[in-house]
Amino acid sequence: VGFDVHEKEAKEQLTCLAENTGGKFMAAHDADSLKSSLSEAVREVKKKANENVQLFAVNEEGGEPLEEVSWQVFSLSDSKTPVAYGRGNTPKYSLEPGTYVAHVKSVKGKAKAEKEFEVPADEFIKQEVLLATEGVVHLVAVTEPGGEPLKKVHWRVVTLPNDMGKSESVTYGKGAQPEYRLLPGKYLAKAKSIHGKAEATQEIEVLAGKKNRIEIVLAEEGLVELFAVNEAGGKPLDKIHWSVTTLPDSMGKTNQVTYGKGAQPKYRLLPGKYLAKAKSIHGKAEATQEIEVLAGKSNKIEVVLAQEGIIKLSAVNEKGGKALDKIHWSVTTLPDEMGKTKRVTYGKGAQPEYRLLPGKYLAKAESIKGPAEAIQEIEVIAGKKVTTEVLLPSEGILELVAVHSTGGDALDGLYWEVFSHVEADSLEKPKRVIYGKGDQPTYQLLPGKYVAKVKSTKGMATAEQSVEVFALKKNRVEVIFPEEGEVELSAVTPEGASPEKIYWEVFTQIEPDSIEKPERVRNGGEKSPRYRLLPGKYRAQATYERKKFSKDFEVKAGKLTREELTLAQSG
Repeated sequence: VGFDVHEKEAKEQLTCLAENTGGKFMAAHDADSLKSSLSEAVREVKKKANENVQLFAVNEEGGEPLEEVSWQVFSLSDSKTPVAYGRGNTPKYSLEPGTYVAHVKSVKGKAKAEKEFEVPADEFIKQEVLLATEGVVHLVAVTEPGGEPLKKVHWRVVTLPNDMGKSESVTYGKGAQPEYRLLPGKYLAKAKSIHGKAEATQEIEVLAGKKNRIEIVLAEEGLVELFAVNEAGGKPLDKIHWSVTTLPDSMGKTNQVTYGKGAQPKYRLLPGKYLAKAKSIHGKAEATQEIEVLAGKSNKIEVVLAQEGIIKLSAVNEKGGKALDKIHWSVTTLPDEMGKTKRVTYGKGAQPEYRLLPGKYLAKAESIKGPAEAIQEIEVIAGKKVTTEVLLPSEGILELVAVHSTGGDALDGLYWEVFSHVEADSLEKPKRVIYGKGDQPTYQLLPGKYVAKVKSTKGMATAEQSVEVFALKKNRVEVIFPEEGEVELSAVTPEGASPEKIYWEVFTQIEPDSIEKPERVRNGGEKSPRYRLLPGKYRAQATYERKKFSKDFEVKAGKLTREELTLAQSG
């Protein structure tokens, strides 16, 4: 322990002295740090005094202890948590009497071993663990035997294939001339170009205690630099997606070799012929060209792409009007001989811009929230930006409200449908144009006359009314809706019990001399159902234990009627 030692040279000398004599140097600058250092020194001395096990790893019995090894010691009763660990050639540990297992592993290699040993009471023991002698394999990738070693190489060493043809990875890495410390035996070494496509696999052998240098020959690659231009010798385009594939096989199929994007990409490939495909990232222009890669050479190749144009679309209600924003767009080809078109692009929003090949197209604008739509022929000009207006019919807004009386509160729990208006003597059938539910729905529709129909989602009431939509205006329409009533049904036995399993049906009442049949308006298996009905007279029928019981009742508007049916009545 050095107290108040400040000179760097003195500290280094004291540290060296301590380490060379199996000790440790600790500095102290005041009374507290001196006390702490002395306490640590005492603990270290006690710990050293209690060490009773020394471990050795050797390649042969009585051999020189190995230095580059790591240790773990486990109690025989607990194989999961080590009671001691460390690294080095002669580690010492303080262990309680008992049975242990020492695990030793080569730090830089793959050799490992374990040994069970006994620690007696009050005795210092030494344990020797035999570790297989490793060998070193020095791998070199070249393009020809004896050639210059390649630097940009990824390596992987695997076991030889088993009976199922499978191998296990042993080690891996990257760089020029790696060295791997492995157990003696035969392996497969795989070398792969990091930035290219060349790769090779070779069987290698690791010899115990030997260093074996092995060359693996990789095919020499070539470099191809691709340019996309609108004309030969033109400025390279930057917004390009690239794909390089093999030439088509006998079935016309190709395999992708590499891909990327940007201006003037460079690809390191195996010598041979390929197809290079360039495609505009934001447009529709694309071209495919055969290219050739030469071993050890750099080849610059231009791919000519058709020059695109930009079309800017605006949907307006009148020429020169404000562009509408809630629009869905679709651009298609002109109709072919069969009248069919093919969609080229699509999107939504105000004034979208599309990069397309020169030519004529059809632009379709559709109102996102309404039925208005229009189709217009447009033209895209190479290298130009053209703005085109698409005239869309003006829509109006229809707000529907169901009330029991004019100016009353809006009703909820309703289902709405809006149909086209058809004259009474017309053979044409009304067409449903929109539907939904809610208390005050708002619909965007083309100007004109319609029929609004509404019905209760929980009851029987319905209503309909003629309505009109005006261009660029909002029309609020009240639909007078019949007021319903409610009935709550229950059943009891003559003894006053309330049965659980009962099936209910509710029918309309008809006059005794009527030829009409009662209409069933409600049914269900609830114990005490509650139904919303139009005002009027009804008959409740309960089926209990295969017998039917009935009772007549009346529903009044805005009222709740409770009806109890005694199951002793005749059905």
